[in-house]
Amino acid sequence: MSVKPKIGILFLTSGWFRDVGLQISSSHLTEEVDEIAKEIVQRLSRFLVPVCKGVLFSENEAKNAAEEIRTANVDGIIVAPLMWCEDQILRAALKVLPNFPIVVCTFFPSEGLSEFVGYHEMIKGSGLVGNLQMSGLLKREGYLYQSVSGYHRDPEVYEEIKEHCFALAISRNLKNVRCGVLPFRCEAMSTTYVDEFAIRKLYGIELKY
Repeated sequence: MSVKPKIGILFLTSGWFRDVGLQISSSHLTEEVDEIAKEIVQRLSRFLVPVCKGVLFSENEAKNAAEEIRTANVDGIIVAPLMWCEDQILRAALKVLPNFPIVVCTFFPSEGLSEFVGYHEMIKGSGLVGNLQMSGLLKREGYLYQSVSGYHRDPEVYEEIKEHCFALAISRNLKNVRCGVLPFRCEAMSTTYVDEFAIRKLYGIELKY
């Protein structure tokens, strides 16, 4: 595709980390997570048009971001818990975006773990826990999604995300496409038959005879 897909991005994190759990003078974790989010958006911008309001820490922030994404008429959404997050924050966004296809991304803040992992590093890497938790919520509530995980600077991670996002854009562009079928159904070549109802359900394509 020559046109970049437009994708809404939801970076989710519990407000507890910002408001309660990390309120000591030496803690810069919130700022570090914000910087990771900015870097991810910069890398994603090479192949898609992002609609993003930064890291979201509350239900109200998630709702407002989701409304902006819906208004932007995006092809799909990326859900990325950068640290652990309550289900209510994701639910607040999905109430506004109930029918958008989803790519769930787990962005690791580092390539590996040291022999000793301190409290802040443990919290900083808790997005994996949030991802596992949210994937359960999405499955139980019937959402279809693709999942991508890896170090947030790994080029292969972004190649995989790119493939999913372009597929979302193509799928959306196929909605309500009308295709003429020539010739009419041929009894001599029955394998040329297509299930027009399945095609309409999967891709939104309407066949015209």
